[in-house]
Amino acid sequence: MRTWPAPEMSRPGCVWTHALLLEPSLFEEMCDLSMLRLLMARPQGDGDRERYRRGLVVPISTCDVSSRRTSTAIDLVPALLSALYGVANGIVSVDEPGDLDDSLFAVWSQQWPRLRRNLRFQTAAARDLQLSGGARFDVSVMLRNSSSHSTISSTPEGSWLPAAASDVERPDGNLRRFLWRYGADVRRQRGSFRPLVEVKLLHDVSEPDAGSRVLGIVTESFPNL
Repeated sequence: MRTWPAPEMSRPGCVWTHALLLEPSLFEEMCDLSMLRLLMARPQGDGDRERYRRGLVVPISTCDVSSRRTSTAIDLVPALLSALYGVANGIVSVDEPGDLDDSLFAVWSQQWPRLRRNLRFQTAAARDLQLSGGARFDVSVMLRNSSSHSTISSTPEGSWLPAAASDVERPDGNLRRFLWRYGADVRRQRGSFRPLVEVKLLHDVSEPDAGSRVLGIVTESFPNL
């Protein structure tokens, strides 16, 4: 869903929201989920409803999306990955509203289909996170100077974080194919991302203890058949 203010309406505080109803199979076919943003359109008035009764053709894109991301978006990718899968608290701080949008759609596109379907996020940047009702997001966005919340941690994340960030920037590598292949088998979704990346990194090195470390990760993170 995307929401816009509607100051032209008679009642103060009105908004327009365009919601897309997606076939689950699209999450298996689309490489770049940011293409969904191109389908969002703000109504031009109360009478502009006919086009929203018609189905939309969703473009199945390639993964060459790096040219559409700004330097700010690239800088925010590690913080976003840490918020989702690491030791951070699920909050990403930004300087301006909209700074995280490109990064978030790029990280969302990295996920395997079932994990994509379960990701809960809101790109609107809040000054204070006051969650109401049952709304709980996997990642939330805050303006940097508005709260003591921070995604910066003194605990090192390890080599999985730069590897995952590199895959977000260059989505045609072996890591993403590995995640999509083995992510299809896991029970836990978001909790499986980091150990799968760690297994792939150990597979790619020739360290003497790599095999035993892989067995340790599999035993701890994937104990079920």
